[in-house]
Amino acid sequence: MENYRMTYTVDLVFCIDCTNSMGPCIDMVKESAIRFYDDLVQALQNARKHIDGIRVKIVAFHDYLSDSEPMQVTDFFVLPQQKKEFTDTVRGIVEYGGGDEPEDRLEALAYAIRSDWSKEGTKNVKSLLSGRMLLHIHWDFGRHRRITRQIWHVIFPN
Repeated sequence: MENYRMTYTVDLVFCIDCTNSMGPCIDMVKESAIRFYDDLVQALQNARKHIDGIRVKIVAFHDYLSDSEPMQVTDFFVLPQQKKEFTDTVRGIVEYGGGDEPEDRLEALAYAIRSDWSKEGTKNVKSLLSGRMLLHIHWDFGRHRRITRQIWHVIFPN
């Protein structure tokens, strides 16, 4: 009889508002995005859970009507192998522009949804996190643990 092993992969897309309105808090959002992987891994280890692969992607958005480069979309970064590249990319995000029109959140979500989601593993988890959620995670680590717990409950329902 052959042993059957479930494998788990997680893809995360961070949709980050990079207009001037984020100026006072963009650094907190970026640090939360950078820290999210380590915190997720730690929470899963504490729960004795294992993920076989984690990939993260960034959709940094501005305003289509007033900004010359309204969407900045990366490929997925494989973590932990590409953690330095991911960190450098996140730290390189600069807030600018934005007009009277609302930011292009829906367009950013459309870019995120059309990502090249992983088909690896027995169970795949796809998740989108907004810059505002990352900001709340930065301010309230208890909420961060709850979000992390929600992600691993999706991965490991029992």
